[in-house]
Amino acid sequence: RLFPGMQGSCFMVPFIMDPQPPEHLLNATSIARTLLYTSNNGSEKNHEALIYALGILKRRGVPPVHVLCTGPVLSKRAETLNALTLAEGVQNWIFFLGWVPREFVLWLYQNVSGVITTSTYEAMSGTVIEGWQYAKPVACSRIPSIQAVADLLKVDVRYFNQSDPDDVAQGIEELLGHPERYQRGALRARACLSRITQETTALQYRDILAWACGLAEKPSWHPYQAWWS
Repeated sequence: RLFPGMQGSCFMVPFIMDPQPPEHLLNATSIARTLLYTSNNGSEKNHEALIYALGILKRRGVPPVHVLCTGPVLSKRAETLNALTLAEGVQNWIFFLGWVPREFVLWLYQNVSGVITTSTYEAMSGTVIEGWQYAKPVACSRIPSIQAVADLLKVDVRYFNQSDPDDVAQGIEELLGHPERYQRGALRARACLSRITQETTALQYRDILAWACGLAEKPSWHPYQAWWS
Protein backbone atom coordinates (compact mmCIF):
# COMPACT_ATOMS: atom_id res chain seq x y z
CA ARG A 1 0.00 0.00 0.00
CA LEU A 2 2.84 2.42 0.80
CA PHE A 3 4.67 1.80 -2.48
CA PRO A 4 2.08 0.96 -5.16
CA GLY A 5 4.70 1.20 -7.91
CA MET A 6 6.58 -1.71 -6.35
CA GLN A 7 3.63 -4.09 -6.05
CA GLY A 8 4.54 -5.95 -9.22
CA SER A 9 7.85 -7.06 -7.74
CA CYS A 10 6.85 -7.57 -4.09
CA PHE A 11 6.09 -10.98 -2.61
CA MET A 12 4.73 -12.17 0.74
CA VAL A 13 6.38 -15.30 2.08
CA PRO A 14 5.50 -16.42 5.63
CA PHE A 15 8.32 -16.79 8.11
CA ILE A 16 9.23 -20.21 9.45
CA MET A 17 8.43 -21.01 13.07
CA ASP A 18 9.42 -23.86 15.34
CA PRO A 19 7.98 -27.18 14.16
CA GLN A 20 4.53 -27.80 15.56
CA PRO A 21 4.29 -30.20 18.50
CA PRO A 22 2.67 -33.55 17.68
CA GLU A 23 -0.94 -33.99 18.68
CA HIS A 24 -0.14 -36.25 21.64
CA LEU A 25 1.52 -33.23 23.30
CA LEU A 26 -1.68 -31.19 23.21
CA ASN A 27 -2.54 -31.51 26.86
CA ALA A 28 -6.29 -31.70 27.46
CA THR A 29 -5.79 -31.71 31.27
CA SER A 30 -4.01 -28.40 31.75
CA ILE A 31 -2.94 -26.97 35.09
CA ALA A 32 -6.03 -25.08 36.27
CA ARG A 33 -6.15 -21.27 36.09
CA THR A 34 -2.65 -20.78 34.74
CA LEU A 35 -1.65 -18.39 31.96
CA LEU A 36 1.65 -17.93 30.14
CA TYR A 37 3.16 -14.66 28.88
CA THR A 38 6.46 -15.12 27.05
CA SER A 39 8.32 -11.85 26.50
CA ASN A 40 10.89 -9.57 28.03
CA ASN A 41 9.63 -7.13 30.66
CA GLY A 42 10.08 -4.01 28.51
CA SER A 43 7.65 -1.13 28.79
CA GLU A 44 5.86 -1.97 25.51
CA LYS A 45 5.00 -5.38 26.96
CA ASN A 46 2.73 -3.50 29.37
CA HIS A 47 2.88 -5.87 32.34
CA GLU A 48 1.42 -3.04 34.42
CA ALA A 49 -2.04 -3.58 32.93
CA LEU A 50 -1.79 -7.28 33.69
CA ILE A 51 -0.75 -6.66 37.31
CA TYR A 52 -3.56 -4.14 37.83
CA ALA A 53 -6.02 -6.63 36.29
CA LEU A 54 -4.93 -9.36 38.69
CA GLY A 55 -5.40 -6.92 41.57
CA ILE A 56 -8.95 -6.27 40.38
CA LEU A 57 -9.67 -10.00 40.26
CA LYS A 58 -8.22 -10.54 43.73
CA ARG A 59 -10.38 -7.78 45.19
CA ARG A 60 -13.41 -9.35 43.54
CA GLY A 61 -12.66 -12.52 45.46
CA VAL A 62 -12.21 -14.81 42.45
CA PRO A 63 -9.97 -17.87 42.82
CA PRO A 64 -6.28 -17.08 42.21
CA VAL A 65 -4.95 -16.95 38.68
CA HIS A 66 -1.30 -17.86 38.21
CA VAL A 67 0.45 -15.97 35.42
CA LEU A 68 3.92 -17.21 34.47
CA CYS A 69 6.11 -14.69 32.66
CA THR A 70 9.25 -15.97 30.95
CA GLY A 71 11.89 -13.95 29.17
CA PRO A 72 14.77 -11.54 29.78
CA VAL A 73 14.32 -9.27 32.80
CA LEU A 74 15.52 -5.64 32.65
CA SER A 75 16.54 -4.66 36.18
CA LYS A 76 15.01 -1.16 36.22
CA ARG A 77 11.73 -2.49 34.90
CA ALA A 78 11.86 -5.33 37.40
CA GLU A 79 12.00 -2.82 40.27
CA THR A 80 8.95 -1.01 38.93
CA LEU A 81 6.92 -4.17 38.31
CA ASN A 82 7.88 -5.79 41.62
CA ALA A 83 6.78 -2.67 43.51
CA LEU A 84 3.45 -2.64 41.65
CA THR A 85 2.96 -6.36 42.30
CA LEU A 86 3.41 -5.77 46.04
CA ALA A 87 1.13 -2.73 46.00
CA GLU A 88 -1.63 -4.77 44.33
CA GLY A 89 -1.04 -7.74 46.65
CA VAL A 90 -0.65 -10.19 43.76
CA GLN A 91 2.87 -11.49 44.45
CA ASN A 92 1.36 -14.99 44.60
CA TRP A 93 -0.50 -14.47 41.32
CA ILE A 94 2.22 -13.37 38.87
CA PHE A 95 5.72 -14.78 38.60
CA PHE A 96 8.60 -13.35 36.54
CA LEU A 97 10.77 -16.38 35.87
CA GLY A 98 13.39 -14.63 33.75
CA TRP A 99 15.30 -16.64 31.16
CA VAL A 100 14.50 -20.34 31.31
CA PRO A 101 15.53 -23.17 28.95
CA ARG A 102 13.49 -23.42 25.78
CA GLU A 103 12.45 -26.95 26.72
CA PHE A 104 10.79 -25.58 29.86
CA VAL A 105 9.01 -22.86 27.89
CA LEU A 106 7.55 -25.54 25.60
CA TRP A 107 6.52 -27.59 28.64
CA LEU A 108 4.70 -24.53 29.95
CA TYR A 109 2.88 -24.04 26.65
CA GLN A 110 1.83 -27.67 26.82
CA ASN A 111 0.48 -27.49 30.37
CA VAL A 112 -0.96 -24.02 31.02
CA SER A 113 -4.66 -23.22 30.67
CA GLY A 114 -4.08 -20.46 28.13
CA VAL A 115 -1.80 -17.66 27.00
CA ILE A 116 -2.01 -13.90 27.44
CA THR A 117 -0.26 -10.82 26.13
CA THR A 118 -0.98 -7.23 27.17
CA SER A 119 1.56 -5.62 24.84
CA THR A 120 0.97 -2.24 23.23
CA TYR A 121 3.01 -3.04 20.13
CA GLU A 122 3.99 -6.22 18.27
CA ALA A 123 5.21 -7.08 14.81
CA MET A 124 3.34 -10.30 15.59
CA SER A 125 3.10 -11.91 19.00
CA GLY A 126 5.21 -15.01 19.53
CA THR A 127 3.08 -15.82 22.58
CA VAL A 128 -0.06 -15.89 20.43
CA ILE A 129 1.49 -17.90 17.57
CA GLU A 130 3.07 -20.46 19.90
CA GLY A 131 -0.06 -20.66 22.01
CA TRP A 132 -1.99 -21.55 18.87
CA GLN A 133 0.56 -24.20 18.00
CA TYR A 134 -0.24 -25.84 21.34
CA ALA A 135 -4.01 -25.31 20.82
CA LYS A 136 -4.25 -22.95 23.79
CA PRO A 137 -6.98 -20.33 24.24
CA VAL A 138 -5.65 -16.80 23.73
CA ALA A 139 -6.42 -13.52 25.50
CA CYS A 140 -4.58 -10.56 24.02
CA SER A 141 -4.43 -6.86 23.26
CA ARG A 142 -6.53 -5.65 20.37
CA ILE A 143 -3.65 -4.28 18.29
CA PRO A 144 -3.50 -4.26 14.48
CA SER A 145 -0.82 -6.89 13.92
CA ILE A 146 -2.48 -9.55 16.07
CA GLN A 147 -5.97 -8.80 14.79
CA ALA A 148 -4.78 -8.92 11.17
CA VAL A 149 -3.53 -12.49 11.56
CA ALA A 150 -6.49 -13.65 13.68
CA ASP A 151 -8.92 -12.21 11.12
CA LEU A 152 -6.98 -13.80 8.27
CA LEU A 153 -7.27 -17.22 9.91
CA LYS A 154 -10.87 -16.59 11.07
CA VAL A 155 -9.86 -17.41 14.64
CA ASP A 156 -11.60 -16.28 17.83
CA VAL A 157 -9.37 -14.82 20.51
CA ARG A 158 -10.48 -12.92 23.60
CA TYR A 159 -9.45 -9.36 22.84
CA PHE A 160 -9.24 -6.65 25.48
CA ASN A 161 -8.28 -3.00 25.62
CA GLN A 162 -4.68 -3.16 26.81
CA SER A 163 -5.05 0.31 28.36
CA ASP A 164 -7.98 -0.77 30.55
CA PRO A 165 -7.07 -3.16 33.39
CA ASP A 166 -10.74 -3.82 34.12
CA ASP A 167 -11.23 -5.04 30.54
CA VAL A 168 -8.08 -7.18 30.87
CA ALA A 169 -9.53 -8.67 34.08
CA GLN A 170 -12.82 -9.46 32.30
CA GLY A 171 -10.87 -11.05 29.48
CA ILE A 172 -8.99 -13.32 31.88
CA GLU A 173 -12.23 -14.40 33.57
CA GLU A 174 -13.92 -15.14 30.25
CA LEU A 175 -10.95 -17.04 28.87
CA LEU A 176 -10.70 -19.25 31.95
CA GLY A 177 -14.46 -19.57 32.38
CA HIS A 178 -15.27 -20.44 28.74
CA PRO A 179 -12.10 -21.85 27.20
CA GLU A 180 -13.85 -24.10 24.66
CA ARG A 181 -14.73 -21.26 22.27
CA TYR A 182 -11.17 -19.99 22.14
CA GLN A 183 -9.65 -23.44 22.01
CA ARG A 184 -11.66 -24.15 18.87
CA GLY A 185 -10.08 -21.06 17.37
CA ALA A 186 -6.63 -22.18 18.47
CA LEU A 187 -7.11 -25.57 16.82
CA ARG A 188 -8.13 -23.86 13.58
CA ALA A 189 -5.08 -21.60 13.74
CA ARG A 190 -2.84 -24.60 14.44
CA ALA A 191 -4.18 -26.37 11.33
CA CYS A 192 -3.54 -23.28 9.17
CA LEU A 193 -0.02 -22.72 10.54
CA SER A 194 0.86 -26.35 9.89
CA ARG A 195 0.88 -25.49 6.16
CA ILE A 196 3.92 -23.25 6.65
CA THR A 197 6.80 -25.69 6.32
CA GLN A 198 10.50 -25.36 5.55
CA GLU A 199 9.90 -27.02 2.19
CA THR A 200 7.06 -24.78 1.06
CA THR A 201 8.94 -21.66 2.18
CA ALA A 202 12.15 -22.73 0.42
CA LEU A 203 10.27 -23.45 -2.80
CA GLN A 204 8.71 -20.00 -2.79
CA TYR A 205 12.10 -18.33 -2.35
CA ARG A 206 13.51 -20.49 -5.12
CA ASP A 207 10.76 -19.30 -7.48
CA ILE A 208 11.34 -15.64 -6.56
CA LEU A 209 15.12 -15.75 -6.84
CA ALA A 210 15.04 -17.66 -10.13
CA TRP A 211 12.79 -14.94 -11.59
CA ALA A 212 14.95 -12.15 -10.10
CA CYS A 213 18.04 -13.69 -11.72
CA GLY A 214 16.34 -14.03 -15.11
CA LEU A 215 16.32 -17.83 -15.00
CA ALA A 216 12.55 -18.36 -14.88
CA GLU A 217 9.22 -16.67 -15.50
CA LYS A 218 7.60 -14.63 -12.76
CA PRO A 219 5.94 -17.00 -10.28
CA SER A 220 2.32 -17.57 -11.21
CA TRP A 221 1.37 -17.37 -7.54
CA HIS A 222 2.49 -13.70 -7.19
CA PRO A 223 2.16 -11.92 -4.78
CA TYR A 224 1.53 -14.76 -2.30
CA GLN A 225 0.28 -18.30 -1.84
CA ALA A 226 -2.89 -18.34 0.24
CA TRP A 227 -1.66 -20.88 2.79
CA TRP A 228 -4.41 -19.85 5.21
CA SER A 229 -7.28 -20.90 2.89
